[in-house]
Amino acid sequence: MADSNNSVILKGHLGVDPTFSVTGQGHEVANIFILTNRPDYRDGEGKWHKREPQRNNVSVFLPQSIARLKEMANGSGLEVRCSVGITEWNTKDTGEVRRTAELVCNDRYAGHLVKAWSPPSRKKADD
Repeated sequence: MADSNNSVILKGHLGVDPTFSVTGQGHEVANIFILTNRPDYRDGEGKWHKREPQRNNVSVFLPQSIARLKEMANGSGLEVRCSVGITEWNTKDTGEVRRTAELVCNDRYAGHLVKAWSPPSRKKADD
């Protein structure tokens, strides 16, 4: 498992305008929410149902990708390559250990972090 590659590619649309902030060390970071579609499904009676888009929170640290995000707005299509990290913390009241998965874009995948993307048009099938 040592040769495994921890990477995720998300293709979707910005759910809201990107937010930008500066870390304590002076590095700029962008936080984005990418909406990704989930497949429609057919129930037992043969009716098609749409699912709500999934909302994915991504933190972007690479300056060239942040510059691209500054040109994008809510609804813009994009493709992001990132890695999955786990953050652990203890709850204040019980001290229980909690974990959260987070998606992070850093210089590991330089050159393929954030790029404009538009989905291919698809014909609606009449079933």
